[in-house]
Amino acid sequence: MKIFFLSLMLLVSLQTWSQSTVTMDKETILINDTQTRLVRTSKTPEKVTVYFNIPMTRLYCEGYEDIDGPRGRGNRCIPDIKKTKYELDKVTLTFKKISKLKEDEAEYFLLSGTQRRLDSENVIYSLKALETISSYQIKKTGLVGIDSFLIEKMQEKEL
Repeated sequence: MKIFFLSLMLLVSLQTWSQSTVTMDKETILINDTQTRLVRTSKTPEKVTVYFNIPMTRLYCEGYEDIDGPRGRGNRCIPDIKKTKYELDKVTLTFKKISKLKEDEAEYFLLSGTQRRLDSENVIYSLKALETISSYQIKKTGLVGIDSFLIEKMQEKEL
């Protein structure tokens, strides 16, 4: 049982260690991973746009076969093959009504993006506060096709 727990702890720590870490010191950031630790510092702008290279898997036809069916002649795809390509997608983070950090302070967030399902063009994003000085409320905002998060300091009554 001890070996199981040690293995599990090692796996979790390796997973955390292997994540990329990016400091949000510019308005635009490019991530070549599906998940990253974002670092907010005193130099982080109010609005940050993060571009992700997301692996998107789609089904493609290798060829077509003529068929006769109840509705007449037609063709169908034979056999479907899966191809994964990296596609650029973006999400915007807006830090609203948040206290400025001191020069030596930092806050950490985990941002991840994944394809909704096989053959889908939709990317699902999640954002979590990992280590922060204040408590934040993270709201997913945006319209269809425009992904964004609003990060606001929680009011005293919400804590």
